[in-house]
Amino acid sequence: MSITTEDLGDLVNTTLTAFDYGKWTDLTGDIQEYHALPNILKKEKVKFKTGKNIGVNIATDSNGQARWVGFFETDNYNIRDVMSQGTAPWRHATWNYSYDRREEEINSGDKEQIVDLVKTRRGTSFIEGAKLLEAGFWGKPATSADVTTVWGVDMFIVRNATTGFNGGNPSGFTTGAIFDSTVQTRWKNHTAQFVNFTKSDAVRKMRQSATKTMFKSPVDQSEIRNGALKRAIYSGYSNIAAAEELAEAQNENLGNDLASRDGSAYFRKVPFIYAPQLDSDTQTPVYGIDWSTF
Repeated sequence: MSITTEDLGDLVNTTLTAFDYGKWTDLTGDIQEYHALPNILKKEKVKFKTGKNIGVNIATDSNGQARWVGFFETDNYNIRDVMSQGTAPWRHATWNYSYDRREEEINSGDKEQIVDLVKTRRGTSFIEGAKLLEAGFWGKPATSADVTTVWGVDMFIVRNATTGFNGGNPSGFTTGAIFDSTVQTRWKNHTAQFVNFTKSDAVRKMRQSATKTMFKSPVDQSEIRNGALKRAIYSGYSNIAAAEELAEAQNENLGNDLASRDGSAYFRKVPFIYAPQLDSDTQTPVYGIDWSTF
């Protein structure tokens, strides 16, 4: 019979476990990567504002005063209202931790402290906050009666099986998100439904959506929000894997790397990014997000 360390009583009682002091491994999460927390709570983006809600100004039409003329004609002076205002409500979240001062005192000392108890509680509270934001970001409140849940992606990118600008008001919100898309029809997002992530199906429809939504203002002025500083395409693993395999199939000089395009599949130079939160979505959506505007 073999004798182990645990069988030697005096050795067990006189020797400490060899911990890597001050370090701990995070096994709290079920998804591999979080996108909401790092993209939304960047230092340069986080700004506290005044006001009872968040206002958005849009120009819904031009003024209708352009025409061909001959010499000495009189200008038209028919004023047309072209501006509309919409609002989004504030939403708030909290994550916190607590400890007794006596715990902090007991959990101190170079020889006695394995890890900093307060730091672990603070760290796990932020992990909980990241989980909350991630789940909320990729969804939406069930109905307008929910006045606490954040307005996520599904409030603004509304699904529809028909190809075209058919993303109407989100379900449960008869007057829409910020604007009523039945009134402001240009507020609708572009939609398409695919069966397989292939070039002839999903990619072809993505190409159409990308082309049809590439709006550029003809007027160069700082007040108009136009262009994209950072775009990304998000989806669950099945679509990401299919995109990477399609990228591999296009290149005949891959060498002996069996996964040479993992993490480097692009669509119009925009990266595909794995969003684990979307793995549980049975509709396997593909979202294109422009972070400079969203």
